[in-house]
Amino acid sequence: MKDEDLARFSTAFLVMADSCYDKKQVPAETVIIYFEGLKEFSLDAVLRAMREHTSTPVRCKFWPKPGCIKELISGSRATEALRAWTKVEKTIRSYGRYRSVVFDDGAIHAVIDEMGGWVKLCDVQSEKDLEFVRHGFCKRYEVTSSDLEFPAVLLGVLDSESVREGRQKRAPMLIGDPFRAQEVMKLGASFAQIPAARMALPIEEMRVLEGGT
Repeated sequence: MKDEDLARFSTAFLVMADSCYDKKQVPAETVIIYFEGLKEFSLDAVLRAMREHTSTPVRCKFWPKPGCIKELISGSRATEALRAWTKVEKTIRSYGRYRSVVFDDGAIHAVIDEMGGWVKLCDVQSEKDLEFVRHGFCKRYEVTSSDLEFPAVLLGVLDSESVREGRQKRAPMLIGDPFRAQEVMKLGASFAQIPAARMALPIEEMRVLEGGT
């Protein structure tokens, strides 16, 4: 969450305290402690977890501690990350590095951009390398919010060449829900060219950066 999310978080927190646990007065310091403790997650993820806690028969009987909310977010976020990777892997196998793509999830764009871009992600030489990339993608996705800046289009090889040569790019492949993918394009930041050194980073060096072996 960002500092500007404090007002919305506070409102939702106080409503939960009053309507679900009959807590009419909650110290401002308590709200700040929860906010700071959950700040690593997006506001949407925190609000979803709070709703899930209060609507689950066993959980709802107890006032949620920050750790309870974190547990709910991490569990559901890990599942979302695996679903996102399944979509990405299918697209890698179907279209590969040459076509430009737009997914229906801005967080996917943000993670792939951070990992070096679409071409880099597709340039895996073996199933073992793909498994390593999957692990890195999911770890990053779990802590990434679609509120972050991300490229509108994940450029493939052909369109990267077109950009360098001043030629017009082709329409990208829309992956998933086409309407949501179009929204991702509208919201996405203008694509910033990845530095050549980063694009050329080999799998072995990526393992070092990710702490793999």
